[in-house]
Amino acid sequence: MKTFEDKRTALIQLPYAREQGSRKVLWIITDIHLLSPSLYRVGEGSFSFLHQHNLGKLFEAMPQAMKEFRELALSEHPDYVIIPGDLVLNGEAESLFEIEELLSDLEAQGIHIAVIPGNHDIDSPYPYSFLEEEPAKTDPVSYELFMERIGRFGYCQAFSKAPATCSYALAIDETLWLLALDANTGEVPNTVDNSTLAWAKGILEEAEKKQINVISLTHQNVLPQSTFMIKGFVLANAEEIRDLLVKYHVALNLCGHSHLQHRSQYESLTDICTGAACVWPLGFAVLAVDETNGECLYQKREFSDHQEAAIRRMEELIERLLARMQVEEGCGEEEKAEMIRFADEVVRRNFSDMLEDRESYLSQPGWQLWNKYGKNDPSFRQLSSILLAEEGDAHIAAGVFSEKNAG
Repeated sequence: MKTFEDKRTALIQLPYAREQGSRKVLWIITDIHLLSPSLYRVGEGSFSFLHQHNLGKLFEAMPQAMKEFRELALSEHPDYVIIPGDLVLNGEAESLFEIEELLSDLEAQGIHIAVIPGNHDIDSPYPYSFLEEEPAKTDPVSYELFMERIGRFGYCQAFSKAPATCSYALAIDETLWLLALDANTGEVPNTVDNSTLAWAKGILEEAEKKQINVISLTHQNVLPQSTFMIKGFVLANAEEIRDLLVKYHVALNLCGHSHLQHRSQYESLTDICTGAACVWPLGFAVLAVDETNGECLYQKREFSDHQEAAIRRMEELIERLLARMQVEEGCGEEEKAEMIRFADEVVRRNFSDMLEDRESYLSQPGWQLWNKYGKNDPSFRQLSSILLAEEGDAHIAAGVFSEKNAG
């Protein structure tokens, strides 16, 4: 796999090339976590509760960001928009209806859509409205409602469907298939069940026989994207899925869930986790597939607005999580503020795969203060892992300062 100066750009080689192949452009946007504006008012009701428990999500910017996404898509007209799940914040029906309206607009203009559900989309225990002083339950998204409103985007166009989940196989064209593996509607959460794996094996055998390239799609990660983000982030039976994909020459899996921007490699398989649309830097990814030579060029794109606000939201999260950090005697408020600023810079840039020249951070005053006053705080070990790890092993990202193991 060729590497680029921008680590968020990658060139993946598919196994089969076609002399008369075509070029397809796929846009990937994941972990939108849209919360309908009808369910909250900024600064009113229980908005402060929502603000404090958002894990860095700039949810209030998503309506405008998705409007920009719609305008870009209608202007540039990608062949497919692919969404690896977590369309809504926490399973609110009203939020789902707004996503459906957006996708319907794109579909009406001839842009194909492929969606799989994430762990926040169906039967969430937390579908709330925040209009009153206390959060109040609102209408949830059931499996039936999700399939009624969103099932037509990918699932209903599939040439084959798994027997028990929302997994499906879709022909992007005659020589490129999308294999969508759902791990969020089966009996065991975070798991691609055995019947789905057996079905997927049949699809992959057929693709191999016909020399058709397959790109797979999951919500959770197939390969670990971070040293600290394993349980709850990587699929529970990831090794089984990984081995199946490698055996049948699947070179690329697209995923989300962890909210960070990163890619991992195992033998011939590249697992690309696209950063959450609602977390800095707000954006999506473009995958250009050239079937004449089998090359896939993956690049990240950012929305034009709200990036400064998204940075501030991440800073607020890290400040809150470090508010009670354990420091040695003699560490004053100014020193603590510099340590927090340093941690924010390192974690935020590592989170988005934009941390360059890690060695230069080792000489910065913030790192010297961490070494002097903060060695007993758990965050010191995690910062050390980022700054001192070998290239490619430094992804700690949200796992460092995460309040829960859920994307």
